[in-house]
Amino acid sequence: MASYATMVTLLLAVSAVTLAQDTVSDLHPQALISFEPDNLRQMVDGEMFLVVWTTSIEGVASVRFNITDEKIVTVLDQSEVMIVSDDTNSTVSGTFNVSADFLGSSTITLYLLDRDGEVLASEDLQASVLLTYQNLVNILSTSLGILVGVVNVIIGATIDLELIKGIVKKPVGPLVGLFSQYLFMPVVAFGLSQTVFSGYPVFQLGIFLAGCSPGGGASNMWTHLLGGNLDMSIIMTFISTIVAFGALPAWVLLLGPIIAKDAAFVIPFANIAMLLITLIGPCFVGIFLQRFVPKVAKILKMLMSPVMIFVLLYTVVFGCIAYRYIFSVMDAKIIAGSFALPVIGYLVGLSLGSIFKQRRGDVIAISIETGLQNNSIALFMLNVTLQPPDSTLAIVVPATVFLVTPVPLMVLGVVRLVYLYVQRRKSGKEEVSMEGVDAQKNGKLPAIGAPKKPDPMTSHAPKPQRQGIDNPAADLSDEAH
Repeated sequence: MASYATMVTLLLAVSAVTLAQDTVSDLHPQALISFEPDNLRQMVDGEMFLVVWTTSIEGVASVRFNITDEKIVTVLDQSEVMIVSDDTNSTVSGTFNVSADFLGSSTITLYLLDRDGEVLASEDLQASVLLTYQNLVNILSTSLGILVGVVNVIIGATIDLELIKGIVKKPVGPLVGLFSQYLFMPVVAFGLSQTVFSGYPVFQLGIFLAGCSPGGGASNMWTHLLGGNLDMSIIMTFISTIVAFGALPAWVLLLGPIIAKDAAFVIPFANIAMLLITLIGPCFVGIFLQRFVPKVAKILKMLMSPVMIFVLLYTVVFGCIAYRYIFSVMDAKIIAGSFALPVIGYLVGLSLGSIFKQRRGDVIAISIETGLQNNSIALFMLNVTLQPPDSTLAIVVPATVFLVTPVPLMVLGVVRLVYLYVQRRKSGKEEVSMEGVDAQKNGKLPAIGAPKKPDPMTSHAPKPQRQGIDNPAADLSDEAH
C-alpha cells in the first residue's frame, strides 16, 4: 500500500514537473534535474520532507548524495531509480526523504550515475532549518528593540547638557574614546572575522557588527563600580550612540562586501541605516523632555539605574531561554574570538587614555566604554535585517560576546574590593599609630629611648609629695595603692 501511494505521488509529481518544463522552456534554460519541491528552505527542526527528483537523461542506473553540512540535514529512505515512459519520451525519477536535524543552512547535491559509476549530471537542492521556538527568538528581538529605545530616551533625558558644553571646550577625553571606539574596534573586529571566523560568513558578520556597535549597555554601571568617572561614561555613551548613525553604516559599506562576498546572504545596508535612525531618535526625545518637560525628565533620571538593571537581567535571563541553542553551536573558537574582542577593547581604551594623560577616572571610563559595547543593538540589527536561519546563526557571536564581556570586569571588581579592604585595614592601623605619635608629642607618652619611670608597685623609692590643688580622685588612688 505504501509503495502504491509512493508510485501515485511520483506519477503526479512527474506530470507536474513535465507540464512546468513545457511552460517555461522558452523563458529559462532547462535544468538537467528537477526537484519537487524545488527547495527546502526554512524547514523546522524535527520535520521530514519527501523530495521527488526527475530528469530526462538516459542511462541513469543509480544516484549518490553529498551534503555540505550533515549536522543540519540528513538524506533518508532513498528509492530505486524508476523510468516512466510514454509514446514520445521517457522520464527517469526517484524519491528521498530529508530530515531537518539542526539549525543552519546546507546544500544537498544529487549525482546521477551510470552503470559504471560515472557521473552523468548533478544538481543542488538548497535546505535550511529553523528552530521550533523561532517565535520566541522573534519576541525577544522585538522586545530588545523596545527596551533599547526606552534606555536611549532615559539617556537623553539625564545627560547633563551643561557638562557637555564644558567637555566640548576640552573634548580630549570623549575624542580619545570615540577614536578608540570607532577606529580601533571595527578594525579589531574585522581582523577577528578574517582570522578566527574565516570561512563562516554569518559569524564574520556577527563579530563585525558587535565591534562596530556604540558603547553602552552596562558600561555606566561598571564604570561606577570600578571607580571611574560616571559623567564621562554617560557622555561617551550618548555621543557614541549619536555617532553610530554615521560610523556604523560607513564601516559596513566599507568592509561589509568583503565579508559577504562568499556568503549566501546579502547585507541589507538600507535596512541597517533605517534601523539606526529608529534607535537614535529616542535620544533626541529624551533631550526634548529634559528641555521642555523637566518634571518627566526628573522621573526618568530616577528610573535610570532600575531600568538599566532590568534590561541587563531581562537580556540575560530571557536571552538564555530564547538563545539556548547558542550553547550547542558555541565552540572553543567562538568563545576565544568573542572574548578577545572586549579584552582588546579594554586594553586599547586604557592605553590611549594613558597616552593622552587623562585622569585615572576618565581612563577607566574610556577603557570600559571602548570594550563594553551595546551588543543588544547588534543582536537586534541581525535579527531584523537578515532572514532566518542566517539571522539566528549570526547572533551567536554577539550573544557570546555579551556573555563573556563582563568576566574581566568582574575579576577587576573583586580585585578592587580586596584592595580597598586591605587599604582600610592599613589605614586603621595607621590611625592608631598616629594617635600614639600625637600623644607622645603632647607629653602623654614617653619618647622612644627615654628612661622609664619607676613602677610604684615594685619601687621602694619614697613617693613624691603632691603639690597644687587637692584632687580627691588622686587621693583615693593613692590609698588604693
